Amino acid sequence: MADEILIEQIEEGITRFVLNRPQKLNAINVAMRFALTQALDAIDTSSTRVLILAAAPCRAFCVGGDIDERKQQTLDEIRNMRHSFSNPYLRLYQARPPVIAAISGFCLGGGLELALAADFRIADETAEFGLPEVTLGVIPGGGGTQRLPRLIGLSQAKRMVFTGSRIKASQALSIGLVDEVCAQGALDETVLKLARAIAKNPPLAVAEAKRCINLGMPMASSEGLALEAESYLTCIASPERASALQAFAERKANRVDGQEK
Repeated sequence: MADEILIEQIEEGITRFVLNRPQKLNAINVAMRFALTQALDAIDTSSTRVLILAAAPCRAFCVGGDIDERKQQTLDEIRNMRHSFSNPYLRLYQARPPVIAAISGFCLGGGLELALAADFRIADETAEFGLPEVTLGVIPGGGGTQRLPRLIGLSQAKRMVFTGSRIKASQALSIGLVDEVCAQGALDETVLKLARAIAKNPPLAVAEAKRCINLGMPMASSEGLALEAESYLTCIASPERASALQAFAERKANRVDGQEK
């Protein structure tokens, strides 16, 4: 795997991807996009139950695309790489395990779009968010115009996109852009707490629940319910379901009036 993405096994079932270009404030270049896509392809066939998306320590989670690299590319080259540009965002959104973005410092442009593709966003108090693309004569191209309004509402999303302005972590929390804000220095602990709460559950059930929610959101209610019924039957017939019921029965047998025997 390329050095632009580091893969760390935090503990059983929990993997961390680290954006690793701190000298460039973790800006996304072509190599990082390909490395992230390859890593995500591998994750879907691994034993990972929760994926944490973090960044090498610097002043930023990610400041978006590498402008210096982009300036050296011709228009035809940019057009030809369009698929490779958007693919990591879609692959992150579609990843089988839940994804938690751990955000410290600047989270801008394509960096924010990476975070939007995650299932959860947890930030520390230094985090700052923005989609500045319009100030450079383009629009967010990694899902920002689609995922942001679905997350924070139409008007709030239009304000961020149309003005290109930045917001602090406290405001991001108030509008629902992030799920939690913690003190500086407490980000890893806060993210791991959520990751462990998810990872202790049967992975098939979690993955199917994620699939139903993500695919069902744009569907008509009847279609979404049909998808849910299909996934429910998949879970019912799984060995994980049998193991979970057995473990529950054993825990219940070891308790008397709510106390351990």
